Amino acid sequence: MISMTTSNVESTRRRAALRGEEAIANWRIKTGTWTARVYAVVIAAPALSALFWQGGATVPIMVYSIITAAIVLFASFRVSSGSRRAAIAVLVFFAFDRVVAITAYGWRGLFQGLLIGAIIAFGLIQGVWGTSRRRALTAERARDEAAVASQPT
Repeated sequence: MISMTTSNVESTRRRAALRGEEAIANWRIKTGTWTARVYAVVIAAPALSALFWQGGATVPIMVYSIITAAIVLFASFRVSSGSRRAAIAVLVFFAFDRVVAITAYGWRGLFQGLLIGAIIAFGLIQGVWGTSRRRALTAERARDEAAVASQPT
């Protein structure tokens, strides 16, 4: 017969809580991943509109938008695998892009696409939060396993 001691019950509850927190962190990472991919499409919009609908984008703008969209798309795959650096890099690039828009167009650059920008900012922040939290949970789980392994049986 198996006897459940208080420490066994507590450790089982702790592991269940960690699994729940990890599920939330994974959801945040997925949100950040897909938001980065949406952001890549938004960045590529000038080039795509020029290619398909004879938009007014110049060749340097088209090249810049395609290259940056490809970089953000590549980073989204890194975010998907849990890379906190990639999540932070995409968020910082998004903030830099907003600063450049304000510098170039004044406050109109901020307010143009404000709703889409807010949604993208929210999703990218979720990605950074999720990757950071999953990293912390992994360290916590390793400490808990080391503590359990060091206990006498």
